[in-house]
Amino acid sequence: EDVVGWCKKLKICVSGFFMIGHPIDTPETIQETIEFAAKLPLTDLIATIHTPIPGTESYKKAREYGVYEEGDWTSLNYWTPSFVPKGLTKEYILSKQSELYRRFYLRPDVLLRQIGKIRSLWILMSFLRSAFLGLMFTKK
Repeated sequence: EDVVGWCKKLKICVSGFFMIGHPIDTPETIQETIEFAAKLPLTDLIATIHTPIPGTESYKKAREYGVYEEGDWTSLNYWTPSFVPKGLTKEYILSKQSELYRRFYLRPDVLLRQIGKIRSLWILMSFLRSAFLGLMFTKK
């Protein structure tokens, strides 16, 4: 928190990378992540979903902590819940990912800063495409 605050004072852009759906995540820990991200003065934010990739330690232990759908490697993309921790659902994880984006990007100061980045029609189209794709992934 302090470092992000210092960077803001120095006008240094800081992007935050958050991941939800960890093996030991609960509704409470996910909400804590959302609250933490929403209060940070970040420039940008990316919120992905924990995805155990074959060959990793997380993959080896996935079934101990929840349900892991194996077989469809197209879902191993950090946007589609292929792993769901015990006590959570795919729908819950996706709704919380969407909430994290909304809580961060719909703050007036962040929204104005994002609008201020639009310097051309190409950048506007890029933002709109990203927003559309974000909605597509978070609504599944």
